[in-house]
Amino acid sequence: MLLIACGGGGGGGGGNSNQPPASPAPSANGAVGGLYLGTFTTGTPPNVTSYDYLLLIADDGEYLAMDPEFLTLPIVGELDVDGSRFEGSRNLYLVGTISKSFGFPPAYPANAATGNNTRSVRGSFVERQSIEVNYYHVSPGSDTQVNATYDMSYEEGSSLQSIEGMYSADDGVGYSLTYVIDSSGAVTGADSTGCTVSGNINRINPNYNLYRTDLAYSNCGTSGANGSGYTGLAILRTNSTSIGQSLYFFAATDLQVVVLELPRI
Repeated sequence: MLLIACGGGGGGGGGNSNQPPASPAPSANGAVGGLYLGTFTTGTPPNVTSYDYLLLIADDGEYLAMDPEFLTLPIVGELDVDGSRFEGSRNLYLVGTISKSFGFPPAYPANAATGNNTRSVRGSFVERQSIEVNYYHVSPGSDTQVNATYDMSYEEGSSLQSIEGMYSADDGVGYSLTYVIDSSGAVTGADSTGCTVSGNINRINPNYNLYRTDLAYSNCGTSGANGSGYTGLAILRTNSTSIGQSLYFFAATDLQVVVLELPRI
């Protein structure tokens, strides 16, 4: 919460008329949190590419942005809000082998070789209505813009009871992945290679459909996922086939991110 101190009015005729006027009070920060669905546009004319895009943002500024169908080009970062505008950083991750609907194995920073993972993010929003995001220097000679509309499913509320259950997906050619969330928010799971996950998922605000994840992976071979400290956000929403619900979430470290869409079974 931002506390705004308002200057009091001047006294009677004995005041100093040469005093400069008081600076205007800063504006209150808007609530940037929400699920936003829209379009990602990149390139320079005539070579412009556009496709569907999803942004999941917490009111503290933590966010995930990605293609919601194929879970590609995941971007995570932090936004600093000033009124109805924001700026911040982003980590763009490159995905090697990624399977639609659950996005595993983990992705790695696009610029890991140079160590230059952080890029500029600026934009503005109308609280609980819309957002415009500009990513600078996505590639030489091009900037990227996202225009998206607030999705009301963010206001469906959250509870450990509503997210409790089993979530699973497979790629149709032998790979499968299952996560189980119990009534306390404890997460356990494994994929068909023996890679296991454990951790917790907790609600942030009962009024909003948003959860915070804290996970650890083990026995994941050479995929690079092994280790703890994978933190991020999750939301429960109608899945990409419009049948049933899926758990969409990301869990990231500085070097890796796991992005998942897991249908409830």
